[in-house]
Amino acid sequence: MTEKEKELYHKIKEESEGFMFDMLFKKNSQGIVEPIKGMTLKLMPDGIPMILDQESANLLNGNSTNDPFASVTTNKSFREISNEIAMESPFGKNSMFYKEEREILKGQIPKL
Repeated sequence: MTEKEKELYHKIKEESEGFMFDMLFKKNSQGIVEPIKGMTLKLMPDGIPMILDQESANLLNGNSTNDPFASVTTNKSFREISNEIAMESPFGKNSMFYKEEREILKGQIPKL
């Protein structure tokens, strides 16, 4: 949070009657004010405050971890994967997507 956002956040926390209070805080059974987990305050460039969940705030800040390929890890090349798929097809090695791989030994110039 920026300094202005922190100031506004603490002001909202102190004024428990405001409508923004209920979106950011809750009072426990002893009357102690606690922040609602996952909710945050963000000031837009025009100065308008917005209350967002953490994921939305991260998207606005460009810190998205919502990468659909984040969990995809492989140590295979595109050609290896393409060959595996081609071999599963009815055409096998005759598939236009199959290209035989050659082992490149040290000192050899690979044939492209």
